[in-house]
Amino acid sequence: MQVNETASVEQTNETAAGGVQSPPETPPAEASVQVPGELTKELETLRERLGRTESRLAEAQRSADELRRRRDFERELAHASPVDLETARLVAESIARERGIEDAAEAVREAVAAKPFLFASREPSGVMAPELDARPAGGSIRDAAEEAMRTGDRRAVLRYLRARRGE
Repeated sequence: MQVNETASVEQTNETAAGGVQSPPETPPAEASVQVPGELTKELETLRERLGRTESRLAEAQRSADELRRRRDFERELAHASPVDLETARLVAESIARERGIEDAAEAVREAVAAKPFLFASREPSGVMAPELDARPAGGSIRDAAEEAMRTGDRRAVLRYLRARRGE
């Protein structure tokens, strides 16, 4: 029977030009057949790799979400003018976590209300801050200059300088 099969293969492999093509190569039967145990082992290996990849993806997404949240807090805090950005961020995040606040702007507003000392005040304060009315208490620059020379007090000198600058 092998002779007939070979003859029929040769007849079908002839081309219109009359040439003979070589029979197509078939892979050995042993290589294409795998033992079910090997397939199960390969399937388990692929499942493990998929599980590790999915967990890495989930971790990367959590990291990206945390970075976005941190960026939002820092952007909102920059508008609030914190004295110490890191401390203000930690306080704002803590308030957001405790109160269940999702919005960074709202959490920062709550932090400013709860801990105003962490943020720069909007009103000037101190000796060097400009006064609302730069005129000296006596009314004239000459009086302010005389008071500054007579007392030598820094505040009197600053009043004189502010009055002079306000002219």
